[in-house]
Formats: sequence, structure tokens, C-alpha cells
Amino acid sequence: GSSDNGSTTPKVLIGEILTYQISLDIPTGVMQNLTALDVLDHGLAFVRCVSVDAGTLTTSLPGGFPSACADPANPAISAEPVGNTKQVDQGRRIKFTFGDVTNPDAMVQTLRVQYEVVVLDIKDNVDGVGDLNNSLLWAWNGGSLPGAAQPVEIIEPDLSIDKEVDLSVVPPGAVVKFTLTMAHTKESTAPAYDVIVLDKVPTGLTYVRNSLKIVKGPAGGVVDDTGAPLLKVYWPVFGIKETAKVTFDAIYDGPGAVINTASVEWSSLEIDPGQPQSPYNVHSTERVYDPASSTINDYHAEDSVAINAQGSGRLKLPSTGFAPRELTKLPAQPGNLRYTDLQGLHLEIPALGLALPIVGVPLTPNGWDLTWLSNQAGYLQGTTFPGQVGSTGITGHVYLADGTPGPFAYLGKLSWGDQVILYADGYRYVYEVRTNRVVIPADMTIFKSDGYTWLTLLTCKDYSASANTYSYRLAVRAVLVKMEPDTQASSIQRKNNGR
Repeated sequence: GSSDNGSTTPKVLIGEILTYQISLDIPTGVMQNLTALDVLDHGLAFVRCVSVDAGTLTTSLPGGFPSACADPANPAISAEPVGNTKQVDQGRRIKFTFGDVTNPDAMVQTLRVQYEVVVLDIKDNVDGVGDLNNSLLWAWNGGSLPGAAQPVEIIEPDLSIDKEVDLSVVPPGAVVKFTLTMAHTKESTAPAYDVIVLDKVPTGLTYVRNSLKIVKGPAGGVVDDTGAPLLKVYWPVFGIKETAKVTFDAIYDGPGAVINTASVEWSSLEIDPGQPQSPYNVHSTERVYDPASSTINDYHAEDSVAINAQGSGRLKLPSTGFAPRELTKLPAQPGNLRYTDLQGLHLEIPALGLALPIVGVPLTPNGWDLTWLSNQAGYLQGTTFPGQVGSTGITGHVYLADGTPGPFAYLGKLSWGDQVILYADGYRYVYEVRTNRVVIPADMTIFKSDGYTWLTLLTCKDYSASANTYSYRLAVRAVLVKMEPDTQASSIQRKNNGR
């Protein structure tokens, strides 16, 4: 018999307790000096005697048959071979002494003994090891009878973890999303237990509170970010065919490259014995991850991703305008630079009479390309998503490709207290302008996070005909002052609805 739900005899887990039963049919009369010697294979150890069922049989033992189930006096427990001092071989030799056993009945009576054996956590016990068995010998004056149980085979869980980040090249203040995927490897043959995913968010990243989520996974999963920057996710049972996905957000603080590592650990048993289960062998534990003995206790996997630092000379604020009063011919937009439909996200600036839809502009290793933005506003992917703590970058052209003024041509007129309203997910996010300043293209500090919720409006300034580019950027910073349900359609919605 087996003590664990994760295996079915003859398949067994490391640390699993097996119940052995030996029996002997005893005819009418007396069997003198009856003994049972069971020698367990290397990798197994005796735990305890469970019961002796003797029916109407009697014994010469003081205390009767219960005294034959009172280890370590009887049965006597020792190493195999006798005198062996190796810890791994302790508790392998079990000798029951039953004394003179009498059957007073005319019919054969059966002596049954049950005892427990544990699968040891040793280096020789690994997945696929089979034929773990015992060698039993009943003996009495004038006779003997050998026996053996069904051999067992070890099965083990093996998990993998894959870590990804949505953006690996970002400016300071950008919010990135990490995704952790856990699954059984193709070598795994058993469920995993007490599965814990650990991710310590390193210096250079700031965890976004309450963003740790289980997207999918086995039942009973629990997230814990109370000890942030150390993040934890736990499952009591991770079935053999199950997978899990976990996500969380972090703000990139910089200034250099940051490597974030996540790990997954697990154990072999559904129950946690906490200590050796056999008083005769210290290796009678479950298998877990233990760095001090990782050649044996290796239930661990990890994966890392890097957020590449972008110095001021590498990633720059995007160019947001064409030559004034000149026609610029546009190339076809490549697929990898296509803008994202943000499902109704839009912007209003009452002081400028402006209402614009917002599309997502992808961040590439070369920065943001606004060539095809036209009369829309663009959310700079990699900056904080609208409405979240951090700095959201929204950009618009100062001049369009046909040489006429773009939607952000008059951004410089905004001043302290002017409202900027962002509509998203049925809410109005009301921001108020705090600064309006000219910056150089390399000044990525306008997106730096300081614990508040900012909206940074960005456009170009001061076109240089000789260089055919804009020398500066105009950055308007507005802080979130109110969030409320959107009970009335915005002007852009009214326009789209034909009102």
C-alpha cells in the first residue's frame, strides 16, 4: 500500500511510506522459534510496525503477539549488512521474533504482520529506478519459507520556469510587465507539491504594488507580495499535466542594466513530514530543494531576463514633427511599427479645444517612430500605462506631413492648472498642468517615476532647416488630481457618434 495520492503502486515517490504485509499459514500444532527476517533493498528503510493479526494463534512470548510489534526491541532493526555504519543503509534489516506459535484449531490459521517502509531521499533513488524490493525469510525449527513483495519504481516531478518581459529596452520610469510560466518538463513523471515561485525584484526596478497576479494555474494558488520586493506564489499541488502563468509589473528606475531572476521550488510529497519519518534512518525525508545538498535535493529551476539600460545618448525622445509648410512623402508603414488600437483610449485638452484618439506606439531598439501618427495622439509604449503610478508619455505632431500645424502645435500655451483629461475603461482621469518646459531630445528624465501619477505631453520645438530636424522637445507635465466614472460622452465620442 502507498501513503501518497500522487502515486499508485508500484510507482512510488521519494519520502513515500509503503505498507508491507507479510503472512504465514500455520497448521495445527506448534511452530517452534518462529522468526521473520526481512532485508530491504538499498534505498528503503523500516519505519514502524503497524500490527500483528494472529487470530486464535497463541505465542510463548511474554506479553503475547503485541510484544512482536514493539520495535526496536521486537522487531530488531539494524543496518544491512550487519555492522554497516553507513547512514544510507540503516534500518534495512528487520527481524521479527514470534517465539513458539501454537495453532489450537483443526484448521489452518494465518499470521499477518503489517509494517511501514519509507523510500529514502538518497542520491541513488532517482526517477526510473525500479526493482526496489525486499527479501523475506520465515524460519522455524525444522523449516523455512522465502517471500518477497511486489517491486516498486521511483517517479519524480520536474518543473521548468520561463521568464519573459514585454519590453527589454526602456527609458527610466517605464513600466514593464514580467510573465512567469511554470510547467512540468517532458521528463516529469509525478505531481509536484508545495510549489513556490520566488522573484526578488532587484535594485533598478520598483515593484508595482498589487500587480502580482495568477493568470492561470492549478486550484489553490496564492500570491503574496507583502514582503516586496520579494514576491511569492504558492500552489499546494501542481498536477502532472498542469501549467501556470503569473504576471507582475515593475517600474524601471535604471540607471544601468538590470537582471531579474525568478525561481520555482517544489517537494515530492503532499504532506510535509518536517523531519525524518524513520527513527532508524536520517534520509527518510521528502525531497525538496536544498542548496547545501543540491546533488540530491535538486527540486529547483530558475530563469532570468535583462532590462537593458538606455543611456541618454542611446534612447532619445521621439521626433514629433515634419518640416513646416512643406510636403513630406511618407513610406509605407512596416508591420513591426504598426500602431496599437487602444480600444477607445482618448484625450481632451479643453484649453486648446482639442479631442484626440490615442494609439499605442511600439518601442523598438531604435526608439519610437511617429512617422504615421497623423492627427492622432500616441501613447509611448514603455512609459507608464495611463492611470497608473509613474509617468505616461503621450505625444503628438507639431506639424503634419503635409506641412500644416499638427494637433500639438499649440501645446506651449498650456500653463499651471490647465486640465488634461484622459478617458480609459469607463473612467475620466483628470490631470492638471504643473510644468511646461523645453528639453533636449536626450532628456529622458521627464518620464522618471516619483511615486505620483503623471501625464507627460510631448511634441517637437524649433525646426532647423539646415539639419532637417527639430532641435528641442516641448514637455508638458500634468499630475492626476481626480478619477471619476465617465458618465457623459466626451467630445470625441459625440463626434464619432455623429452628434
